[in-house]
Amino acid sequence: MKIATKSGRAALAALVLLWPQLLMAWSENGHRIVGQIAQDLLTKDPGGANAIAGIKDVMGASYGPNALANIAPCADFVRHANEDGSAVPDAGGTINCGGLTIPVEPESAPWHFVDVPITESADSVGNFCGAKGCVISAISNAVSVLQTSAVQADRQKQLMYLVHFVGDAHQPLHCAYAVLSDGSPDRGGNCEHIRYGGKSMAFHALWDHRLNAADAPNWQAEAQRLEGGASVPTVTNAGAVALQAATESFQDGHDVMNEFLQLPNAAAQQCTRTPGQRIPSVVLPDGYEGQYAAKIDERLQMAGARLAGLLKLAFGGNGQAPRIISRAVAP
Repeated sequence: MKIATKSGRAALAALVLLWPQLLMAWSENGHRIVGQIAQDLLTKDPGGANAIAGIKDVMGASYGPNALANIAPCADFVRHANEDGSAVPDAGGTINCGGLTIPVEPESAPWHFVDVPITESADSVGNFCGAKGCVISAISNAVSVLQTSAVQADRQKQLMYLVHFVGDAHQPLHCAYAVLSDGSPDRGGNCEHIRYGGKSMAFHALWDHRLNAADAPNWQAEAQRLEGGASVPTVTNAGAVALQAATESFQDGHDVMNEFLQLPNAAAQQCTRTPGQRIPSVVLPDGYEGQYAAKIDERLQMAGARLAGLLKLAFGGNGQAPRIISRAVAP
């Protein structure tokens, strides 16, 4: 997906850096990398033919060698920005993204994360999926719909969600949060203002956009680099895999946030501010980027591999008959 206008690009940049409520894990290109790794692994996997056939069936004429990468960022656009950078229509409208027409669903916002305070233990992550759902339940639901529904529009929507949410579940700051000095949760690092590399941004935005090569223009090359040596895991339970991914991200997020909170000015950060109130930014030390480069590579690679495994489960790739509903495109 390309932002068509200069004003559209500027609007999205402002949203990412200045609006804490918007969670865009791994950046647009980071999500593309996850989708591309999954599609490439399935294409090479001897047992991946059913999954590829199912993806073709769901996507129809939109299918191509970068099909999953093209729809990977779309779940963020369903919430707050159209393909050209303009505001989305009201709920009930649609957007065009990755060649698919997707309904606007503001209620999907909680499905991108699971809010777990860093004071909790890793074995409690599954207890924090609220009544409105979370990334764990959203992944499980997407696989279920792909397995059972004969409604093509629903299958397209859930394929789009699955590709995106698997990426989100592997982002540490989508599964852990700290409580700040004003008593408010920090929304996964969205309330902390930092300076790094001469730029100011939210701590969450730093993780999404600055700490990984995923934001480089050549995301295809990054996908090829990360998929080297990766393989498709056998998945028998979508919910268990989603919980495992979120638990790992919580553990990483716990360590990231605890280290961050030791830095000068971190304890003073707040989510709520009075008019004119100024709170000093947290200045990250030089070399912070390299400190987590290997971890981010690991999470993106794991996300792509697990997405491939989930797609095999969804479309009958684990020794099962293929689940082809519409045959919109021949396998």
